[in-house]
Amino acid sequence: SGDYPDYDNNSANNYKATFVYTTGPYYSKGSLAPNLTTSWSSSRDGSGIAPPNFTSAGNSFVIQNGHNMTTTAVWSPSGAGCQVVVESGGTLTPTSSFNVSLTHNTTTDLDVFGTFAATGGANGLTLGANATVVVENGGVISHAGTSSGFVNAGAGSSITFANGSKFQMAKNAGTVPTATWNTGSTCEFPGNTGSTPVGLGQSFYNFHRSESTRLNS
Repeated sequence: SGDYPDYDNNSANNYKATFVYTTGPYYSKGSLAPNLTTSWSSSRDGSGIAPPNFTSAGNSFVIQNGHNMTTTAVWSPSGAGCQVVVESGGTLTPTSSFNVSLTHNTTTDLDVFGTFAATGGANGLTLGANATVVVENGGVISHAGTSSGFVNAGAGSSITFANGSKFQMAKNAGTVPTATWNTGSTCEFPGNTGSTPVGLGQSFYNFHRSESTRLNS
C-alpha cells in the first residue's frame, strides 16, 4: 500500500487519500467463473481484494478445495510469473467455446492437484509456445468434451503426468493428449465403450481400457 501526498484546500479541509494494491496469489471465492475478477480474492476466506486484471506480473490463481470453477468466457491468465494452480478437491472446467488459454510465464503454468475437466471443444485447453502443464500426484485431467481432442498445443508446449496422476477418457472416440507419462501415472477409459481412442502411440505407464473398447479396436 501507499499514500498520496497531503492535500491542503485553503487550510480548511486537509485529507490524506490511501490506496491499496497487491499481487497474487489470488484464491477462488467459490464455484464461480474463473474469467471474472470478482471470483477471486487475495485471501483464502474471500475477505481480501480482487485482482485488477488477469495480466499483471506476479499474479497466480489458486482454485481451492471444494470449488468447481466453470468458464463463461475465454480465460487467459498471463503476465510474467503467472501460474494457475488447481488444489486437491478443486476443479477447473472449460466449457464449449470458452477455453482456458495459457501463455508460458513460469516453470509450471498450470499445476493440477485436483481436476481439470474438459467439457468443451477442440481448444478447451489452449497452450501457447512453451507453456507447461503438470498433473501432480492425485491430480486428474478428464475429457468429456464435444470434440475428439481438447488440447490446442503450441510449439514447445508440454503436458506431464506425474506419479499418481490420471488421465480419464470420459467419452467415445476421443483423443488422448500427447504427454509425458511418468512412472506411476495412469491413462484410463471409463467412458469409452465402443470406439477406438486416438493418440495411443505413446509410452504409457499404467494403461486401462475396457473390454468393449478392445473388442472394437
